[in-house]
Amino acid sequence: LGNNIPENYSEDNIEQIEQEYSIDEIKNEVKGRADMFILRCKAANPLPQETYVNLAKFAKEQNLSFAILYAYQHPPKNKRSHLDKDTVAKIINIAGDLFLGEVFAELSSQSVSQDLGYYVDSDYEKLVKPPQNFNDMSAAKNRYVSLISEMLDYNKSIGINKSLYIDPTAISTYALDGGIDIIMLEMLPGNPEKLVAFTRGATVSHQKNDWGGFVAHEWYGGYLHNDQLKIKRLDLAYKYLYMQGANYIFLESGNTGIESFGYKYDYDSKECKRYRDYTKNFYAFAKDNPRPNSTPKVDVAFIMGEDDAYADFLGASAWCQFNKEEWAQSEREHSWKILDEVYRSYDWFSQENFAHYGVDLSNSPAYGTYDVLPASSPLSVMKKYRYLIFVGHNTMSKTLYEKLCKYVKNGGVLFACASHLNTDCSRKKVYSCYNDGKVSDLFGLEINSIERKNHGVKFYTNSNVKKLIYPATKDLECDANYPSGYTNIANVKLCGAQVFARLCDGFAPPKDNELPILTEYKNGKGIAMLLTYADFPGNLSVYPIYKTVVKALLTASHANAKIKVFGSDKVRYSLFFDKNKNAMLYLLNTSFDVKSSVGIIANKTTTYETLNPCELKIIEICKHFN
Repeated sequence: LGNNIPENYSEDNIEQIEQEYSIDEIKNEVKGRADMFILRCKAANPLPQETYVNLAKFAKEQNLSFAILYAYQHPPKNKRSHLDKDTVAKIINIAGDLFLGEVFAELSSQSVSQDLGYYVDSDYEKLVKPPQNFNDMSAAKNRYVSLISEMLDYNKSIGINKSLYIDPTAISTYALDGGIDIIMLEMLPGNPEKLVAFTRGATVSHQKNDWGGFVAHEWYGGYLHNDQLKIKRLDLAYKYLYMQGANYIFLESGNTGIESFGYKYDYDSKECKRYRDYTKNFYAFAKDNPRPNSTPKVDVAFIMGEDDAYADFLGASAWCQFNKEEWAQSEREHSWKILDEVYRSYDWFSQENFAHYGVDLSNSPAYGTYDVLPASSPLSVMKKYRYLIFVGHNTMSKTLYEKLCKYVKNGGVLFACASHLNTDCSRKKVYSCYNDGKVSDLFGLEINSIERKNHGVKFYTNSNVKKLIYPATKDLECDANYPSGYTNIANVKLCGAQVFARLCDGFAPPKDNELPILTEYKNGKGIAMLLTYADFPGNLSVYPIYKTVVKALLTASHANAKIKVFGSDKVRYSLFFDKNKNAMLYLLNTSFDVKSSVGIIANKTTTYETLNPCELKIIEICKHFN
């Protein structure tokens, strides 16, 4: 847990610190509220090198971890960094492992999220504006990874070998590709539930141990500082990071002064005091309730395809390629709206929802959470998940394809669309299927051509995937559901795959020559499922059937879990294991105002828990979990 040292820390040296903040005052900012602090550098107010050395001494005396923000990105005039090689050596000699290196920030939003008007405020922002001539998604991604690597290479030349990266977007995996050590999700820009999954999944993919949250509550928790929901939102943000496995949690601002949205509050205001009181209380809670030193149990991963540019936060133009319609946010990026459904139970009237163990389990995937895993992940990482689900853009390659074959043969369940087999990484609507459509070794079929159709769909029968129930009738005498407009569908030759849904335009059963829409192929120990649409799931004509299959798969994962939590979909939950393999269940009621109840099925017994508004409850659910 940590705090940001405010920007007005601009003293000439440690002895003259009384002009702004004394050492004792800084100590008060972290004492009882933090184990760590970040010092933010300002180009207009560079500090003497000795100041950094004295801060290292202070951190060592107080046993506080610390890092320095913007030393490289906002350097003093005519310098590459606020730090020089001799100073870095002195800092490391004094503080050792307490010095966590440099913190980088903003580059992701400047590369993938911001709109054109953001690049006019400073020479720096003009400098970081991406080139406007990328030929394809891969070139844009590679340029971003190179930027990260260049920053880190300079830092290494002056002795800084550790790095943290504050990222408000979904592309944190590319920062790790560039060499960043720890991702800190900037919490509350964008959807934090989605972005936690991206951040943790990227961390797992790169086989790193730590990730964190940088809670930007003052600026992104709400526009009215005294709004009661904004106040509660801070509480939920901290608790959510804690229960999802964050190793670092920082408050960005608000504790020493607020100047945003036309409001101004000083240090002694009740608004700033509220931040300080909250961080102090949560610090005490975390110390009294140490979470198991592991990641939560996760069975389901959504796959972030190769070269995907989904940002979640802003992102009007992919990779900030402005005024080019093909680069505008489109069905590739819209596909990720499926994550809005993960923690949402089906409506009561939905015929697509079926009971398991007599109850509705559509409120969550197995064990209450999911990761978003980069397609570049090693096979050893992919094999940790029972289910992999493709979503947005993907540039299929031989390496990825062969890895997916091995994943399925090893026992995994894979779900993808024909669009995810495309090898074209441009923004043009070009479909070039991997290996000329010969994908029988993975999906048990070959793609021969693409046809445009506008009909409904009927499911044939239940799945080969354990406990996966499709909305199918026994005699196929039913309505042809999901008609949503013309879309591109692969005409396939079956080479062992089974058909579980076909196009249909009437109440009578579909004819055998109607195009297959959903297939399954038993491959080794696992199953590969293919939706035969060549358009992305975010296409309005594809999304209804895609959502149906994904929700059925998530519900099946929940039904197959050894611990099941059903009831209010306002309750988020996660499962950890302590060193003795005891299962610890973390329940969080995200309702601001009312109690929420859930049932818990474990060890063939059902128990019930009721949580107060915004309450986090920790339960030892069973011993020696297997």
